[in-house]
Order: sequence, then structure tokens, then C-alpha cells
Amino acid sequence: MRALGRGATTVITAGDHTVRVDGAAPGSVDLLVLQLGAAEKVRSDDDLVFFNQPASPEGAVRLTAGDAVSVQLGAVPADVGRLAVAVASADAGAPDLAAVPGLAARIDGPDGELLATAEGLTSERAAVLVELYRHGGGWKLRNVSAGWTEGLAALVGHHGVGVEDPAGPVADPAPVPVPAGPVAGAFSLVKGGKVSIAKSPLITAAISWPPATDYDVYALVRYRDGHCETVSQFGTMTEDGEPDGLPFSTVTADGAVRHTGDVGRSPGAAATPAKKKWGRKAAEPPPPEQPVTPARETIEIRLHPEVVAVLPVAYSAQSNGSGSFFEYRVSMSIDNGAGSTVEVSAAHGNKDPYVYTCVPGIIVNSPDGVLVEALELYSAQGSEHRPLLAADLSVQMDAGPVNAFK
Repeated sequence: MRALGRGATTVITAGDHTVRVDGAAPGSVDLLVLQLGAAEKVRSDDDLVFFNQPASPEGAVRLTAGDAVSVQLGAVPADVGRLAVAVASADAGAPDLAAVPGLAARIDGPDGELLATAEGLTSERAAVLVELYRHGGGWKLRNVSAGWTEGLAALVGHHGVGVEDPAGPVADPAPVPVPAGPVAGAFSLVKGGKVSIAKSPLITAAISWPPATDYDVYALVRYRDGHCETVSQFGTMTEDGEPDGLPFSTVTADGAVRHTGDVGRSPGAAATPAKKKWGRKAAEPPPPEQPVTPARETIEIRLHPEVVAVLPVAYSAQSNGSGSFFEYRVSMSIDNGAGSTVEVSAAHGNKDPYVYTCVPGIIVNSPDGVLVEALELYSAQGSEHRPLLAADLSVQMDAGPVNAFK
């Protein structure tokens, strides 16, 4: 039997497979499968296979027991590209999934037996354990281990099943109006907001997050002659996961923009309990006298006339596990070291654990100062592609190469 860790994938034969849930006591979790088409959504509510609807319309997916489902990959409709196998706590009195010992998906088929253990869950009450998806004319299997604290309704609603939409994040208070022109002071921008601050010899763009999880920061730098450079601690790869050979560096060729270093996940960092968890690993909250210090990666910017704009990007590989930019309060802070700071937070981020990239804002080198604009753009669901910064300074999400996992 082969083990498949969180985020790992493997090629599987397009035959008949059985997926069984391990570790859960009978009746403690509900098993379900979603047939997903375009945009990772069901084509209709009939694509949800669960105890009240135990087979898909064409019969490719069938619930054979409370803890098992049969899948005939050869019979899956052509417009279904992905099968998400999920579990949910059976009722309000059932424990969170993290409390289910040895929770795993066991896959038995032509390739032998595979075991995908659920890893990194905390307060989730519904989670996708594995997904079977089309790839290069065949099929692959991925250990997803990502979920929703809000439970079953949030999971199926996210994938397009007809349920009432869960309440979105509470809106932040409206910021104080920001004056035009270079100004000094502390400012908070929401999406679409702009402010111009004074140009200084060194400007820093720091992206921060709770220390129990791990994001990575890189930056795209657009030059007046039309070329664009990437400042990063890691490279990119092909769609098949092979290194693509494209160059990357922690500093631009002219030294104008520099990444100061990867901070990673802070060892021993704690998580807050229940729905306000900070990290992907369950832990005791810190005592009041020991406040949590956010993790932070910094881009140093030394502007000169040939640098047009700098676009910092926050990224978390799917192998890091579940979580969302809203949930982890990812934010960017710009500091010119001369009395001006600008804060841009993920205030409009949804709770989608499959969104891996956020562009908080852009820093533009203007004749009158430094223009900071809050963009708060997000990648498509499931996309590991980098954005592109066009010559007109528009941002094209998911148009760049694929991030290489660290």
C-alpha cells in the first residue's frame, strides 16, 4: 500500500476504483462526492452524490456503503473534469474532523491500494479528502485535505450546489478619506483606494501573516524599457511539475528591488481556537502576556527613473494545506521611512481554501512621488500560476508560469 501525503499527486489508471473512509466511527461522518465541471462547480445539483442521492445521473459514481463509494472513471461524462471525495461531521454534536483519529481515504483500484491520510485539519467540519481529476488525457489522484469550518453547507455551496450562501466576512470600517498628492502619515486602503507618498531612498513592502502558517512573497518589477523581472526565493515549473529553467533571483539585475529572505513557518507557533485559528496546525493559544508576532517577508525598493512599478505578491502552495487570505488576515504594509505608511489588507478575501495567490496592491514610481494602489486581486480557484504585470500596469492573474513548490 502506498501513502499519499497532503498535496501529493499520483497517476491512476482509468478503470474502476473504490474509495473508502478510514478512521471514522460508523455514523460519525457523512461521505459525499461532487462531480465538478467548469470553474470547479457542479453542472447541476444532481452531481452531488450522498446518502439521499446515492448515484450520479450516469451511474459513474455510486455510494455503496456509508463509508465507501465506487467510481468508474471510464463512465465519467466528458464535461466532468474532477471528482471531489469529501466528508462532513454528521450532526451538530459530532466532533470536528481533526478529532477523528486516523481519518483517511483508502483508494483501491487497478494500481493497487493507496492511502491518503487527512493532514493539517483543525476546526473544519467538512473537508475534501481526495480528488480524482483529468490530466493529460488520463487521470490523477491528489490528497487535498482541505475544508470548511462552517460544515457541509459551506462545502457544497462553494462547489455550486443550491444552498443558501453563507454570510461573507464582516466588512471593515470605512477608512478615513485619503488626500491626493504626496502626504505623510499612516493610511489604510481598501480595494480601489489610492494614496501618493513621498519618494525616499528606501521603501519597504512587507507582507505579513500569522506565524503558524507559511506564505511566500515575491515581486514583479516593470521597467521603462519594457522588460519585467521577478524577485523571488523560488522558481517556476512546467504544468507537469518539471523545472522550466526560467531564471529567478532574490534581487533585480540593477539591485533596485531585493527580497530580504524567506521566513517560512515559525516553529512552535500557536493557533487560536475554533473559527479564529491562525494556523494550519492545531495548537494551544498563546497566553495573554505572550502576544503573537506576525510572520513577515519584506521587499526592499530603491527606486530610480527606469523602474516603473513594483507588484508584490503573496502565495501559498496548495501543499501547505487549507486556509484562506481572509481567514489568515494577510496584509501588506508600505513604509517610506520618512513618516508615511500604507496598510492594505485582504478585507474582501473570501473563505475559499483553494485560492493560493493574492496581489494586495501595486507601487508605482510617479514623477510626483510614489503611488500606492490597493488592488486585492486573487487567483482562480486551484490555480498555481503567477500573475503577469503588463506594460500598461494592468495585472493579468493566472497568466504567468506555475510556481514551483518549495
